[in-house]
Amino acid sequence: MTAEQMDLGDFAPEKPRRRPSRGMYVLPSLFTAGNIAAGYYAITQSIQGSAADPSYFDHAALAIGLAALLDGVDGYIARLTNTASDFGRELDSLADVITFGVAPSLLAYIWGFRMLPLSVNPVLRDNVVHGGVFVCFLFLICGASRLARFNISVNPQPRNPGKPEANSS
Repeated sequence: MTAEQMDLGDFAPEKPRRRPSRGMYVLPSLFTAGNIAAGYYAITQSIQGSAADPSYFDHAALAIGLAALLDGVDGYIARLTNTASDFGRELDSLADVITFGVAPSLLAYIWGFRMLPLSVNPVLRDNVVHGGVFVCFLFLICGASRLARFNISVNPQPRNPGKPEANSS
C-alpha cells in the first residue's frame, strides 16, 4: 500500500500548543485571592461575633461557603486555560489552610466554646474552653497536614480524594 492510498491526513503532526499569555496566569490566582479574602473576612467576622449579636457568626459561615466555591473554580480555570503552575498550587494550599483551617477552627472556638454561659461552674467552663482550644487546634493541624502530604506526593492526581480540605470545614 502506498502513501497516497493511505489517508495520512489523520496522522499529520499536531501543531505545538500555544503557551497562554502571561496575563492568563493571573486569572486562577484571582480566584485564589478571592478564596483568601473570604477566609480573612470569615476570621474577622468570627472575632466580632458575640452572644448579643450572633449574625457575625452567620456571615463567617457564609464566607467559608463562598470560599469553597472559589476554591473549586480556581483549579478548574487553571486546567481549562492550561495555566496550572507550581506557584498557583502552593498559593492554593496556603489559601486552603487559611480559609478551611484557621477560619473554621476560630469560628468553632469562639462560637462553640467562648460563648458558653458564664453562669455555669467557672472551673468547669474554663476547662471546657481550654479543651476547645485543643480540639480546634487539632482540626487545624490535621487539615494542614493533609495539604502538606498532598503537596509532597510524587504523582498527585488532579482530583485526589484526600486533598479538598474544604469538605471538612
